[in-house]
Amino acid sequence: MQCMADEKAMYLEVTAPAKPHQAFPRESQIRWSVRCAVLEHLGYGPIENLSNDLNQGVDYSLQYFFGDWWRADETDAKDLDKSRPDRALPWFDVLPNALLLGGLTGRWDDIAKICSWFDASIEMEYRGGINEDADMLLYLCIASSLSPTPMPGTEAMLIHVKASRARRPKLLCAAWEAALAKDQRAFNKTLKDSVSQFVKSDARDVPNPYFWVAVSQSFVWLLAERNGLALPELPDKLEAALVRRQTVGLA
Repeated sequence: MQCMADEKAMYLEVTAPAKPHQAFPRESQIRWSVRCAVLEHLGYGPIENLSNDLNQGVDYSLQYFFGDWWRADETDAKDLDKSRPDRALPWFDVLPNALLLGGLTGRWDDIAKICSWFDASIEMEYRGGINEDADMLLYLCIASSLSPTPMPGTEAMLIHVKASRARRPKLLCAAWEAALAKDQRAFNKTLKDSVSQFVKSDARDVPNPYFWVAVSQSFVWLLAERNGLALPELPDKLEAALVRRQTVGLA
């Protein structure tokens, strides 16, 4: 795990006050915390001070959206300043990981704070074909549902998501809606369908274990758990894709 420790130290150095071009290192710093959870979940632990690292990840997420670290650098300002006409807000690289970390640590008030950053001015970002528009629209709906001040227009966004030809956002949307509705029967089916789609189409055979787990579906499970639902019976391969509080020693 020395490489993880070295990486953590590197992120602290490059995100120090007055350092330029911090947006990508800060996004990577948040993902680093998720990777700690993934390693523990997959049995590569025990990860020392895991709870602290995951809570730091939530803190880093709050700093990312609400800190003033970006003001001194023109490139960073374009990434975080919502008032700029030439803005390019890469929020989709951060929000899914921030929600997962908040759910794992049980910091739902901080999740609400993070989601309050999203308002009617936030638009989809150009992703060069990496994600469907429907993926981002769904996350805007999720953020709105968790924010103290829901955004207008999410009904139209959900219509777009459900009409998408892409299976990933439609299946995730169905699981999320079942979790919100506290519908155990529907959740049993929709979560299984969504995780199955991830394992079949989105999991990557790469050295980085971050890409072996279903980040979005893991958060939907955490939301369902908070709403009193039970984890459905899943094949081992699907269970392995879901990072849970129990599998990282936080429950």
